[in-house]
Amino acid sequence: MSVPNEPIPETPPMPEPGWTPKPPVEEPDPDRLPDEVPVPNPDENEEPPKHAETQPPHAPSWWCSLMP
Repeated sequence: MSVPNEPIPETPPMPEPGWTPKPPVEEPDPDRLPDEVPVPNPDENEEPPKHAETQPPHAPSWWCSLMP
């Protein structure tokens, strides 16, 4: 038993007159109540860490006498 050898059309068949494409399916928003506004995570902010704003401690005064 063999499969009939039909030619493959080069172009798709023309749609019937009056045919219109279906609009794309719109995904609903995630289930969220109005008072459930997302709160930003404090660990994911754009600011540098607070300890980076402070100055490093100064070397003791006697340390300068050790340096030539």
